[in-house]
Parts: sequence; structure tokens; C-alpha cells
Amino acid sequence: MDILNQKIEDMGLEQVKTLNCSLFDLPFPDESFDIIWSEGSIFVMGFEKGLNEWKHLLKEQGFLVVHDQYQDHPKKLETIRKCGYKLLNSFVISHQTWELDFYQPYENHLQRLKEEYKGNTEVQQTVQKEIHEISAFKEDSESLSSIFYVMEKM
Repeated sequence: MDILNQKIEDMGLEQVKTLNCSLFDLPFPDESFDIIWSEGSIFVMGFEKGLNEWKHLLKEQGFLVVHDQYQDHPKKLETIRKCGYKLLNSFVISHQTWELDFYQPYENHLQRLKEEYKGNTEVQQTVQKEIHEISAFKEDSESLSSIFYVMEKM
């Protein structure tokens, strides 16, 4: 957060504010935002709970953009409607895109870290954990597609 805050200051973006708080206890009054962008964080709360919890924070006709796992897509479409949002669009990030643009470069980076920090047990354990995640991806890559939902509060 300190690095991000410094970059915000360096770029003269005083209107950008950072906040370190729980997703379960957001300290904002109703209708605070025109748009909420959730990059993978709704997974922590649960899809329906996140939609319901964030709705009061959006202004009338505000937008909610959620990036989540593709699993249970038909159920999520129904949940969007049930929670009082209009789906404007959605698009899938395929498992091939994840593999080529994220996992392969990340695996290369991890291999470099493994060599660079041979004597550091903590780094080795962390790298090994990440390599294990990549292995799990390779075993069931199709289940790791993700999707963006672009919604409007109704």
C-alpha cells in the first residue's frame, strides 16, 4: 500500500484513495460509487453475497464489474437477475489465455526465483507452493477459465 500510495502521489492523482479494510465491513455510506470493480475478490465472499453486499454502495444505475471463476455460469446469470442487476455483457477469459499469458511466464519467473534463492528456505517453500498451483492448473486447465460480468444496478 505504501508503494501504491507513493505512485499515486508521484502521479498527482489526489482523487485516488487507497483503503486497507475487510470486504465484509466496507466503511462507505449508501450510493457512494458510480462503479465497483471486483477483480477476483467476490470469490472470498461468495457470488450472491457479494452482489447483495455491494448493491447499496452503488448509485442508482451504477455499474458492477465482477471477474470470477467461470464455474456455475448459468446459476450466476440467474443470481445476477435475482439480486437486482441487469447484465450488460460478459466475456470469458479462456484457460488457453490463462496458460499462455499468465501461467507460462509466471512459471518461468518462479524457476528464476528458485535458482536465485537456493539457500532461502522461506522463498523455496513459497515457490514450491506456487509451482504446485500451476501443476493443478495443468491437470484441470479447462475448469480454470474465468469470466467478467458487467452489470447495472436496477
